[in-house]
Amino acid sequence: MKAVLIERHGGSEVLEYVDVELQDPAPGEVTVRQTAIGVNFSDINVRRGGFYLNNQSNFPLCLGNEAAGVVVKVGPGPTAFNEGDRVAYAGSGGLFFENTGAYVEMRNIPSTCLVKLPDDIPDQVAAAMLLKGLTASVVINRNYKPKPYDPFLIHAAASGVGSILAQWSRHLGARVVGTVGSPEKAEFARAHGCDETILYRSEDFVHRCRQLVPDGVAAVFDGVGADTFLRSFDCARPFAALVNYGNASGPVPAFNIMMLAQKGCFASQTRLRIPCRYA
Repeated sequence: MKAVLIERHGGSEVLEYVDVELQDPAPGEVTVRQTAIGVNFSDINVRRGGFYLNNQSNFPLCLGNEAAGVVVKVGPGPTAFNEGDRVAYAGSGGLFFENTGAYVEMRNIPSTCLVKLPDDIPDQVAAAMLLKGLTASVVINRNYKPKPYDPFLIHAAASGVGSILAQWSRHLGARVVGTVGSPEKAEFARAHGCDETILYRSEDFVHRCRQLVPDGVAAVFDGVGADTFLRSFDCARPFAALVNYGNASGPVPAFNIMMLAQKGCFASQTRLRIPCRYA
């Protein structure tokens, strides 16, 4: 079967399309013939190297953490899945630089990491949305749940997770301000939950956010990281929540915890760790 591997860290030029062999599934595993693979920014971070702490890559390395497909073989032992089941997964246990390997035609994966797909969800949608939806759920249900009329600032509001967070927050009654990188993304963000948008490349997002919400926002959902998180403190009202869930521009730099005391804010950093307990 075919797989996409890397032998070293670098840009897209390190990706190699090669032939590999697949062993029979071990006890508790199933073999999935993958029909759609999700491509996530975490894949780029792993490919580049040096981003995740304690990330010691063993080459050759197969990237990827999310996919959808069909069960073609079931390993020994009890499982909730049968051959022919349509399934999807987002992670195979551990953090997203651990146990990668989705960039393949077929893969053995623990059955407890799979979800069965209903007939009305296409494979491509499942592969693209499962991780992003779970991440948004963790942010809203574990970090800060929007309340009616709460003003929110969501960075990268036209991104996958950002657009889900914007729609979810709007559904819960919040007023959503989103930062975006282009007029086209602004149009998309307004169609997907944002009341107002800020073009961060042409205007200072802190100044513009303060114009839109003079008293400050109740929460900031930030998937950008280094370029946005610390500056977002100046957008927040007293006792606001600042939640970082991604680092597209690099990790959030170290900061003095007394910054939180200035406004009584609290900050959290969330990561979707898949414990493999879907089934």
